[in-house]
Amino acid sequence: MEDNDTIVFENSEISWTCPFRFWLLLIFVIPSIICSLFIFYHLLFDQTLRRALNNHTISVLLILALIFQLIDILWYLDFIRRGIVWPQTSARCLVWWLVDLSFYNTIAIILAWAFIERHILVSYHQWILTRKKHFFVHYLPLIALLLCATISYTILIFFPP
Repeated sequence: MEDNDTIVFENSEISWTCPFRFWLLLIFVIPSIICSLFIFYHLLFDQTLRRALNNHTISVLLILALIFQLIDILWYLDFIRRGIVWPQTSARCLVWWLVDLSFYNTIAIILAWAFIERHILVSYHQWILTRKKHFFVHYLPLIALLLCATISYTILIFFPP
């Protein structure tokens, strides 16, 4: 719809009250954090689970998701409760933006790699028979994806062109 050279957009989003959004998110984030910590604890302290190659990528995903939950979701809950971002500093906004974009998208990238890696571990297990192949097929792609995503988002957010 146009009125005098202005474009008006209609918001079709369901508008829930702030207290309802706060409690709804809080009800789900607390069990999510507890579950993530429980699974990560078992992956970290059970030697059989820790040594399994397929669990390394899951551990990285859990770490990223926990950081995302503990920073992004909790800061968003605080924003809903207060109605403003507090403290209102550019550093907090940049860190929040980095965690929100970088970690969320990095989780998606690592999850895609987990599917590919699972296929390699099941169908092409001969690719990881030696230590050298093991490093190049299992560890190097995971490290490269993490570094590439982290460095690129850090540069894009903190040093925009």
